[in-house]
Amino acid sequence: MMLYYIAIGLMIISSILSGLAPVYLKKSSYPAEKFGYKYNVLHRLNLLIGVILYGISNVIGIIAFKFGEVSILYPFMALSYIWVCLFSMKILKEKMNINKWIGISFIIIGVICIGGSV
Repeated sequence: MMLYYIAIGLMIISSILSGLAPVYLKKSSYPAEKFGYKYNVLHRLNLLIGVILYGISNVIGIIAFKFGEVSILYPFMALSYIWVCLFSMKILKEKMNINKWIGISFIIIGVICIGGSV
């Protein structure tokens, strides 16, 4: 049973990294001509960070799968949608509306229902 909790913890970490990756990819998509030469380096760095975060997220997920059932663990990756919203609010200064918050609440309910079946 303890291994399941370790696996769930790993999947939550994986979802956090998976939620942060698109923020860096978005930052890498800003037009280069707006920022000049310095931006080209930053653009490539943001792209590289985003891809690396996705890679690390997948490796952690694969490790977690060794300790539990995919049908229970993989739904925890839905938390990455929540992390994307939170990180984009904080880092990219994007706005949240009521529909997004309602969607987040449904994701949390779903993850609790599935994760609670351990």
